[in-house]
Amino acid sequence: MLDQLRPYAKHSVYDVLEELGFDLNEWAINRGGGPNKNPAVNGRAYAWSYGDQKTNQNIFMLWHEDMTEHDGQIRYRQDWRGVIAELEKKASDDSQESRQLLKARIGFENWQFGARGNR
Repeated sequence: MLDQLRPYAKHSVYDVLEELGFDLNEWAINRGGGPNKNPAVNGRAYAWSYGDQKTNQNIFMLWHEDMTEHDGQIRYRQDWRGVIAELEKKASDDSQESRQLLKARIGFENWQFGARGNR
């Protein structure tokens, strides 16, 4: 069963949301209120969950490598602290992508453990 969920192509978050009919108009505007040259590449692309009122859909990003199958059921487990430690190492290269990923991971960890941080 788990093999049937394995992704065979890499798609951007933006493309997935667009395919599902999510309203992505806000993605075209940067933090300063101006137009984004590439709406698919911005801080919104690093969130772990998305909701859309227009389509009444919610999705959550999961990684196939963190899934296992036990007795016909799929389980998802990720070592958040290990991932955050790895991202902290990468963030030292001062790349915007690393900082955004780290911020998103820390926000999710806070939410997951009850601190209700950034989501």
